[in-house]
Amino acid sequence: MPPPQYSSDFSSIVGSAVSDTDGFEETFSVAAGHLADAPNFLTGLDDVGTGLAGAGNPAGIPFEQEFADSLSGTIQQGQGDFDAFGVHLLGNNPPAPDPQPGGGSGALIPIGAATSPVLPCDAVMGFQSSATQGFPEIGQVWLNNHGATPLLINKMVLVQDAGGPFTAWTECTDAGIPVNGACKIELRLTRAASDGTTAQLQIFTDGNSKPTVLCGTVAAPTTGIGSGGGGGGGPIKITPSP
Repeated sequence: MPPPQYSSDFSSIVGSAVSDTDGFEETFSVAAGHLADAPNFLTGLDDVGTGLAGAGNPAGIPFEQEFADSLSGTIQQGQGDFDAFGVHLLGNNPPAPDPQPGGGSGALIPIGAATSPVLPCDAVMGFQSSATQGFPEIGQVWLNNHGATPLLINKMVLVQDAGGPFTAWTECTDAGIPVNGACKIELRLTRAASDGTTAQLQIFTDGNSKPTVLCGTVAAPTTGIGSGGGGGGGPIKITPSP
């Protein structure tokens, strides 16, 4: 039987138009039972959802987060290709880089340090050791490729006595020197030194059995660069820097 309040509601709504035999009271009773069971049904549905999440995701990460992470990773992976495609559509493709003469990366040639061997000089640079000119005193020269093919520089080594006053610097790279090209190097006297103090930068190039040797010597008041007495190192030549 339906609760008393439903009988009252039924009577007030339908009046004497129908009787109990029409089944309205029974219908309201069933609906009321379903409404009473609704909280239990929702609680059971929550339990089922929790169990499903645990079975399919041992790490306990919500499904939404897994999807978001996967989508983000896919976007990042393809972003470079997408950007390049956009540049191509706009006609803004950058020009292809000029090939390096020696196929190198363009990295500067490192300069090693040693105390031997001392070799004959191909060019000599004079320095003054005087507090009046200040330090470092810098001498610049060009390495010129007068050969018929690009010239690769394998390494450079600064040879002087241990703790010597000279350092060296270069803008030459592992890409080499193109035909009729040049790159700059420097010898630097970093502090006062007695006359006769020397150092030499040995330049090893591809295909040459002997290095090209630039010597620096403290010999006041002589400055500048002059020829040495050694044999050459192939097509590379050393000339004063302007």
